[in-house]
Formats: sequence, structure tokens, C-alpha cells
Amino acid sequence: SATPEQKASASAAARSEEMGALVWAAGIGARPLVKKLAKSLGQTDMRGLQVDEDLKVKGAEGVYAVGDAALSGFAPTAQVAAQQGKHVGRAIRDGSDSKFEYHHAGSLCSLGSGYGIAQLTDSFNVWDSLGAPTIGKDG
Repeated sequence: SATPEQKASASAAARSEEMGALVWAAGIGARPLVKKLAKSLGQTDMRGLQVDEDLKVKGAEGVYAVGDAALSGFAPTAQVAAQQGKHVGRAIRDGSDSKFEYHHAGSLCSLGSGYGIAQLTDSFNVWDSLGAPTIGKDG
């Protein structure tokens, strides 16, 4: 955590610059910056930035939010955030927007000391992931 002197020094040195893209990668919840942005946009839910179906921030033209920074209606998991990041990356690269569609690949839970539990979708063959496709249910 920064001292008051460090905060004052950083604030005095701050400046605005035009950016082609801002990438934010971190967190397990909305950061103070996200809450401040939401408030400045007139949004009332401080858990994240409200986004449309393309993951564009409501009230901010040309700005996207993903993962913990976005209130997208999807669970705030790494799996969702990774898919959102790819979606937004492609939108920026291709210069076109499209509705974000989440594809659930399953859930994993560590139970400690080498134990765990998994709930996988029918389209996921664990044997393929282990490099042994002929051992799976079809092999």
C-alpha cells in the first residue's frame, strides 16, 4: 500500500494520453479503479462495470470490460474471463463487434492433498487432454 506522500507524488506526475487499447489483467473482484469508473459513468452497481452483450461498457464509447471488471450476467470465473478476453481481443483486432457467447467447459474443485472433483461437459473427453484419445469412451 502506498504512503500518502507516494500517492501525492504519483498524482502530481499523472497525465492523460491517448491510447489505442487498455488491457487490465488482475483480480478476484472489482478493483477501486473499476468502482471509481462505474461511479463516474453514473452506474449504481459497484461490483463492476455494466456492459452490453458485446462486452462494451455502458456509457463509455469504445471501452470494453471483461472478467471481474465486468457485470456481464455470467459467473465471475477464470473460465468466463478467458473467453471474454479472447472475444474482446478479436473484436479489437477485427474492428467489429458481436454478441459474447459463453461456452461452459465444466467445473473443477480441489479438495486438497491430491484429491479433487470435476464436472465436465459431454463434449469434453478427458482422455484427449491426457494425450490418449483411443482410451476414452469411443476408444
